[in-house]
Amino acid sequence: MQPLNQVFERADRESSAGLAPTFTDALAQLTPAGWEAVTGFRIGHPSGTPHHAPRRLAEEVIRP
Repeated sequence: MQPLNQVFERADRESSAGLAPTFTDALAQLTPAGWEAVTGFRIGHPSGTPHHAPRRLAEEVIRP
């Protein structure tokens, strides 16, 4: 799960700068009438097997 805030930031920018409401209108189409979206998330899973990230043991990085 990953938060997506660029669309919301752009909609705010349109409002504050008096720009055409391109992103504002797009958000309105994604939400039910009378609702306001405040944040969005991308939810999914990888299409392939990810590589394991290199990790060190805790004992290697913790000082006594």
